[in-house]
Amino acid sequence: MLSDYGKRYLEIKDEIEALEAEKKDCAKEIRLGAVVEHSGKVYEWVNYERTSTSWKGIYEESYTMLDDEAQVIMGEMVGRKTSKGIYQKFEKKG
Repeated sequence: MLSDYGKRYLEIKDEIEALEAEKKDCAKEIRLGAVVEHSGKVYEWVNYERTSTSWKGIYEESYTMLDDEAQVIMGEMVGRKTSKGIYQKFEKKG
């Protein structure tokens, strides 16, 4: 029944949100350079830089179709939408 799928979907969503919160709490306690073995593989906790721009492809394709004033406005919007940051993750070693 469709309502059963809807209920299960919402249960899974809640479980994922709880796990994401727990994952963030764990990440706060891990020291940079920490090495962990898991499932026969070795991982190291490292920093990495992430940059993202929403709708970047659409901006790039439409940019050439705009007049000068619109290109300036579009450039300002892209600048505000771009985010950069240093994040941490486990990277597989070897």
